[in-house]
Amino acid sequence: MQLPSPSETVAEPPLVRGAPFVGSAIPFGKDAPAFLAECRARHGDVFTIRVATQRMTFVLDPHSHGAILRLQGDLSFSELAHEISSKAFGHRKLQGAEAEAMERVTDAHLKGPPLQKLTEQAQLRLDHWLDSLEDGGPRDLYALVQEGMFLVGAETLFGEGAGDRAALEDFSAFDKEFPLLAAGVPAALLGVAGARKRLGDRLKRPRPGGSSLVAERLEAQNPAFADGRGQVELSLLWAAIANTLPATFWTLAHLVAQPAALAAVQAELSRLLPAQSALSPAAVAALPLLQSAVHEALRLSSASITLRRAQRPTRITLDSGATYAIRQGDLVCLFPYLMHHNPAIFENPEQFQVDRFLATAAPPVFSLHGRRLAMPLMPYGGGVSMCPGRALANTEIKQFVAGLLRRFELRGSGAAVPALDRSRAGLGVLPPKAEFPVHLRSLAA
Repeated sequence: MQLPSPSETVAEPPLVRGAPFVGSAIPFGKDAPAFLAECRARHGDVFTIRVATQRMTFVLDPHSHGAILRLQGDLSFSELAHEISSKAFGHRKLQGAEAEAMERVTDAHLKGPPLQKLTEQAQLRLDHWLDSLEDGGPRDLYALVQEGMFLVGAETLFGEGAGDRAALEDFSAFDKEFPLLAAGVPAALLGVAGARKRLGDRLKRPRPGGSSLVAERLEAQNPAFADGRGQVELSLLWAAIANTLPATFWTLAHLVAQPAALAAVQAELSRLLPAQSALSPAAVAALPLLQSAVHEALRLSSASITLRRAQRPTRITLDSGATYAIRQGDLVCLFPYLMHHNPAIFENPEQFQVDRFLATAAPPVFSLHGRRLAMPLMPYGGGVSMCPGRALANTEIKQFVAGLLRRFELRGSGAAVPALDRSRAGLGVLPPKAEFPVHLRSLAA
């Protein structure tokens, strides 16, 4: 659609009135999904909120997501990402040729043969960890998954000793405060400066058995800042674990809570992965029902915000044809969580349906207002900010679930699947608010 001429007056989106000084920071931080749903009911699919001094315009019409993501000249992500990363992980801002080199190295290792090698190494380390598991219970499923995912992920990327118990404790403390760190609250005020530095110190040098991805990333960094290399690599560790961990938990928790769904996935594993066969990345990729279960768990639990910053005063034109003026410096935000839970798109949206995303002859189609949605599931963001490690993450989730279910019978303790901790909305996959006890029984006997 043709944009209005400069002489035409274009209105800004409606502004949600908040409290003095803090704006809508309190209700947004407490439960962003509920707050944004309330704003949409009052103002429609486009509105602006203020969080402290930052203005954030939300576009909640799924048919308009593509138009927003294509505005790469006026709406930028790269500088914003570097700002958030430097605040959260405590590293200097990466700029220019150095930043471009880091991105090239990372992208190159997250596809093709390098990705294949990473997933093979992850499988070997996962098998070693599974060998150490014993029968018994009850054990909190989240703690169990956290232990395994952290050990496997950290040592696959960074090598021997990167993922021990002390590192896990530091990572858990750091991750707990991540939302405030990303917002710019100093680590010292939150009591995690020591944990963050210890993690960085572990990661600033190559370790035996580490990946070529990390070795080349370390090499690409400016040698004049060698002491700070580990804080940059902490961003990679967090990106590799912080969302795959809860996504794996939710996949397993929903399966355990629905015996019929669990039996169906186990039947697929038995049919396509006989006990004597190796659990290779290629074999894991050929598990359509398990893939559907992962997608469904992500649909229910992913609450990431896709962010863009207006580089100049600009206009956004939505699928409806409506045009809005955006101020320079404002954030334009997509929040797919509300799409994922929309009953007009997904029947019984709060229920876990293991086969909802099962692809048979063709991928399933989801529509809104009689029109097919181009991107009905967005757990990894979209456009230039789409998670570059999504293929690795997806494979690692399936490896963990398949590996655990091939070796152990998981039985719940009667507890309901816990609620989502929605106070972390905006950062990716939400963790549970309570424990979910399970019993493990080895299938080898």
